[in-house]
Amino acid sequence: MLTNLDNQARIFQVDAFTTRRFTGNPAAVMLFDHFPPDTVMQALAVENNLAETAFLVAESGDYNLRWFTPTVEVQLCGHATLASAAVVMERLETERREIVFHTLSGPLPVSRSDTGYIMNFPADRRSGSTRLKVWPEHSGPSRWRCSAMLSTIWLC
Repeated sequence: MLTNLDNQARIFQVDAFTTRRFTGNPAAVMLFDHFPPDTVMQALAVENNLAETAFLVAESGDYNLRWFTPTVEVQLCGHATLASAAVVMERLETERREIVFHTLSGPLPVSRSDTGYIMNFPADRRSGSTRLKVWPEHSGPSRWRCSAMLSTIWLC
């Protein structure tokens, strides 16, 4: 993990919502010991040139998670959260079956099943319902099922 900007950072490119490479929704996932300045995360997102770059920092058994597009920080991103879960559970902590990401939108729990990942998406605070229903195997008003393919792992 990166401790200062002179060191290397691990970066993973993950395709969410697929089991095949070069399909689905790609996201970059970067791991750090602490979050770099916002300007640096924004520059990294521009450099990655994907819809979202997820930035992960481990803390007390969970992970803090932030997302940046090439132009702004966003408060919530489903596919980059699932991509982050795939990195943690398939590369970093392979025995792990559940994780909680702490985000600007609150805690996002993700669990690993035999067929992919399940994420409880936060409800719309105004109506109490989930606004996004995008996965065909949707199993309730606030859950996504997903497979993720780790298509590329780079050490930069």
